[in-house]
Amino acid sequence: MEKRSGGSRWNRGTATPPGEAEIKGWLYKWANYIIGYQKRWFVLYNGLLSYYRTQAEMSHTCQGTMTMHGETIITEDSRNFVVSNGATQTWHLRASTEVDRQRWVKALELAKAKAIKMLELDMTTCEELIRKHGTSLQRALGELESLHAQAGTEGNDAMTVAAKVPSHLKTVSERAILFRITCNAMIKASSDYVDLATNQGRKWQRLLQHERDQRNQFEEMVMALAKQLSHKEESVKVHASSPFQAPPVTGVAKTNSSILTESKSDEGELVDAHVEGHEPKSTSLDFVVHECHKLSFTVDSLPATVSSSSIGMRH
Repeated sequence: MEKRSGGSRWNRGTATPPGEAEIKGWLYKWANYIIGYQKRWFVLYNGLLSYYRTQAEMSHTCQGTMTMHGETIITEDSRNFVVSNGATQTWHLRASTEVDRQRWVKALELAKAKAIKMLELDMTTCEELIRKHGTSLQRALGELESLHAQAGTEGNDAMTVAAKVPSHLKTVSERAILFRITCNAMIKASSDYVDLATNQGRKWQRLLQHERDQRNQFEEMVMALAKQLSHKEESVKVHASSPFQAPPVTGVAKTNSSILTESKSDEGELVDAHVEGHEPKSTSLDFVVHECHKLSFTVDSLPATVSSSSIGMRH
């Protein structure tokens, strides 16, 4: 739920700042996933950032207010930025243009620095007032004690001393009231300053923890890369130092090798035959017939008892 407040630092009874605002204009504020961004009128004045539905509502209804002295301003992209107090309020805002977003972020940063300076100034002022009113109160108490001492002294007119007591008591009471008011203001300013310091300390702790986590991740990544590089270097050294070895011959490679060997031996035999001078009878044949395999005979030289069938068998 958004924090709604009709009052502010300038006037607890009205939502309208009396003077000129440091910056004002339309911004889009994120509501929820159903509605999305809604157009709202924002006003930054005296360290307070307030927003309204329309400009006409500034006189009677303020939708939300956030003090700037302890806020965190984060720029998300060219148009979006976030304003958060680190506790209960976080506003996701969107400007119409990048220039408008820069203008708002710059004004909010200046207002934040100014609010912190004003808080320190308030503490200094409260300290001076406490010193001043404390001295006055001590003086009034001293005068009252003097009257009491005079009343107890013999020879003094008791009625005269008693007549002075009421006025001194009134003075002491007034100065005591002023001292109490100043002390309460100092306590309030000190409490605000302590809250601011505590929130800033938590933010710095989160930032420091985030930086440590990132550093640990980077160190782990560097170590992993160094191990991979070392492993690659060792592999390269091992391959460089070992002699080259031919890969083992597989079954297919063996078959191809034997075929090539047999074809080479056949070619060698043919070459030997050519060298010995045994030329083939006819070059049109697909194979070579050597002289030793030829049959040289005629029909007249055969005996009469040999028939043609025996000649076929003889072949």
